[in-house]
Amino acid sequence: MPLFVAALVWMGRSRVRVAEGELQVGPARLPLRYVGRVEVVPREAKQQALGPELDPAAYLLHRAWVGPVVRLEVTDPDDPTPYWVFSVRDTDALVAALGR
Repeated sequence: MPLFVAALVWMGRSRVRVAEGELQVGPARLPLRYVGRVEVVPREAKQQALGPELDPAAYLLHRAWVGPVVRLEVTDPDDPTPYWVFSVRDTDALVAALGR
């Protein structure tokens, strides 16, 4: 049983970081020059943001046990992804790291 729980924790771990001029969310990377508007979506509005408002072309990394999500506009004209939506525990630190 402990091995099973450890495997679940490891599989559910996704890194969100800003370093070396890019944003990394799980396996996806976005150069910071293509980061547009950044919006923090609180837990109360998360269902709407992940349901009826979600564009099927958006990049999504959702962890249900993390309260807020961030919606981040992608401004790269060659990228078909309009925005990213991802869970992050410390939204203030992320927004500050993005320089917003």
